[in-house]
Amino acid sequence: MRREVFERDDYDTVVVLDSHWATTVEFVVTAQERRAGLFTSEEPPRGITRMPYDYPGDPELARNEYRRVLSDGTTVEPPRR
Repeated sequence: MRREVFERDDYDTVVVLDSHWATTVEFVVTAQERRAGLFTSEEPPRGITRMPYDYPGDPELARNEYRRVLSDGTTVEPPRR
């Protein structure tokens, strides 16, 4: 997918939809400028343990989505800093 799509075109936002993981009941936008740490899966922790991650967030997108869903009457957590 990287070669066929992302390296061919210019994107500033990528939305990942996954029908399996716990976030299917949530809408998650990284509100921090950058997220980094170690991830251990709650489903197969022996298979995915302390996997490093480091990626940029989008505070502006998170704030805009927060305001939008509030106007729809949706219950949401406020963006964290």
